Amino acid sequence: MAGAEQQSAALLGLLVGRYDGESIRGLFHGEGAATFRGAHEFKGQFAQGLLHGRGSCRWPDGVTYQGDFRSNVLLGDGTYAWPDGSTYEGQVSGGLRHGFGTFTCGQTSVVYRGQWHRGTRHGKGTLYYRQELSSWYDGDLVENEREGWGLRCYPSGSVYEGQWRAGVRHGGGTMRWPRLGQQYSGSWENGVQGYGTHTWYLRQSPGSRHPRTNKYSGQFVQGLRHGHGTFYYAGGAVYQGGWRLNKKHGQGTFVSQNGRIFEAEFVDDRMVACGTPGEGGIQQGTGSALLGPEMSLSIPTLLGQFAEGRREVELQQVELAVLRHVAEIRSIYSFYSSLGHRDDTVLLSRVQLWRLLKDCHIHLRGLSLTQVNRLCSDEHAHAPFTTMLLSQVMNCLVTLAYHIYHTGAESSGHKLATCFTMLMKSDIIPNAKNVQGSLFGDPERAVISMSYASRCWAIYEDICRTTSHNTMTMRQFIWMLKDINLLDGELTVVQVLDVLSVDNPAVYSCTCSNLDMEMSFLEFFEALLCCAELKGQQKADRVTDSVCDLQGVETKEAPAEQSSPHLSTGNGSSKSLEVKKSRAFLHSSAPPFHLRPNKTDLDSVALTMSAVHIFSSLQPQKYEELRSPSAIDIQETDFSRSVLLAEPSTGEHWSRSIHRFLHQTFFTAYERGRELRQEAGADTVLQTAGPNQQWKKEAVAQRRTSDEHDSTALITSTSPGSHNGSKLGKKEQQ
Repeated sequence: MAGAEQQSAALLGLLVGRYDGESIRGLFHGEGAATFRGAHEFKGQFAQGLLHGRGSCRWPDGVTYQGDFRSNVLLGDGTYAWPDGSTYEGQVSGGLRHGFGTFTCGQTSVVYRGQWHRGTRHGKGTLYYRQELSSWYDGDLVENEREGWGLRCYPSGSVYEGQWRAGVRHGGGTMRWPRLGQQYSGSWENGVQGYGTHTWYLRQSPGSRHPRTNKYSGQFVQGLRHGHGTFYYAGGAVYQGGWRLNKKHGQGTFVSQNGRIFEAEFVDDRMVACGTPGEGGIQQGTGSALLGPEMSLSIPTLLGQFAEGRREVELQQVELAVLRHVAEIRSIYSFYSSLGHRDDTVLLSRVQLWRLLKDCHIHLRGLSLTQVNRLCSDEHAHAPFTTMLLSQVMNCLVTLAYHIYHTGAESSGHKLATCFTMLMKSDIIPNAKNVQGSLFGDPERAVISMSYASRCWAIYEDICRTTSHNTMTMRQFIWMLKDINLLDGELTVVQVLDVLSVDNPAVYSCTCSNLDMEMSFLEFFEALLCCAELKGQQKADRVTDSVCDLQGVETKEAPAEQSSPHLSTGNGSSKSLEVKKSRAFLHSSAPPFHLRPNKTDLDSVALTMSAVHIFSSLQPQKYEELRSPSAIDIQETDFSRSVLLAEPSTGEHWSRSIHRFLHQTFFTAYERGRELRQEAGADTVLQTAGPNQQWKKEAVAQRRTSDEHDSTALITSTSPGSHNGSKLGKKEQQ
């Protein structure tokens, strides 16, 4: 392109080979067309034998120019066109682009509109790098390079505004990364940060008017925090001191969120020797001196795993690890403590802690919630309504971190700190606040559901007292529903199994099942809520079908009493007989839910796919002898788990379903079954008592009176929410 401009300057010395046009006194004058030696062509205005005025010129390489000529020189306004499709339109001087003009590249679609100087981009101008104008530069240029002040917009949406030198960011300027939520303002050296302030914009807290930011002000080397600088954390903590390759390194001062000051030596972002300012210089900080009394750790059992000489170091390092995540921990604690309450609850309850652990998938790391209770045991380890201080939650998290990750941290110099950091980064921070489950998943429903929690807890305790380990298993939950006749066409065993396996697929799947897994109260309560939704949905569907039948509308689904989705639709009478037989088989094989079965009993229950589908279609009122279970024809179906998570049509319908199932059905049925078992046990004692064993009869009568009093106390409330955690605690103490 520059070659054509150089050729245009030599038009004065070209010899005309042929001319057609006007002339005066033997000179070309007026309109004409000339062909010069060397295949140059011109068509336009002549004046006294010179190219002068408007005209067009074509060079042998295909470059064309159309515009102003002055005495054989391209001067004025004109348009260049190159064979590759590139064009220039603007001012020309001596055949060179000079002044103001627009150049469009035919190969790259780059467009420059601005000032030119002797054929180069020079001065103020705008460069568009893409045809859709999503990437551009507006500012100063020197000999085709960005230099001076300029504004650069990148395809990603990032924007830099500031000084340039030799085409790169150099000098003072501000860079914004909207997609990353970051900004840097300060000096630049050859395209990277030098000394300035880098800001990270975090997600704004609900109800807050001010954005939350992390901010670093200090030295950079090759774009990394290196040298001396100050980091301001969003939670309020501040670090001022040395940095190396983006990590705290060297002597520094750390001010915690609660205002405590530590002067320490840092190595690779970790505090290795710390203290607090005091009389006589820096004093070493241990225990509550690091975290303060609110979050001080008390983990003597864990520290007992280490040699006595390493215990103090391990405790100090894990406290430093907690200190690094203190802002996230406080936020998570505050978030979960508000679940299920309309007021601003301050303290976290155990059931809320269990929900946090399940949301973070701790139960999939080889620890069930009941095992978590044992690891973090105290006198109220299993009580769901007791509250926990922030320090107790920290003790629990550190303990869990060690039991989950200690095998992968064998080579670490500070095992407790490494395990806790792995737990926070892999489990807690990525998953916390993503609330799952049927209890706390919806804020309004959680408040309603919690009004039934204390009565469900009393029943859960009653069942656990009858077992040798004071816990309940998934299998016993199914037996409980069967024993009080809640399993029917509306609520089948398959549906219950799917409810239990929503959070933990190891409970039941198409290939395997483990119904002997222990069941925490949270899992017990959420399973009851899911069962209530299922029964409520079935009743609503049946009412809808009845209304359609009354209106004479054909329904595509058969009534539930005519066919079961889990049995083959063959002869109706034979199917009914099969159901009766399966009912007799399961009643004769399965022990009552409150007894702990042995392996032989479990095998006879036959909770395989076949037996499960039989179990799902039981009719409780008829019994007959059963032939071999293998002779029953089973149609395998895929129960859609989406039913478990489907939202009811309205909140009012959901509330009625929960109240109908829990208050009117489950509580009443359980208490009736409890009374029947007590009467059956008392009758057995009376029958075996001889004429000289009057004391047995008196003991039975006394126990019946006591049981009636306890039963009345358990079901005396007729409205949900009449019991709460504090009242239940008083009753337990009495």
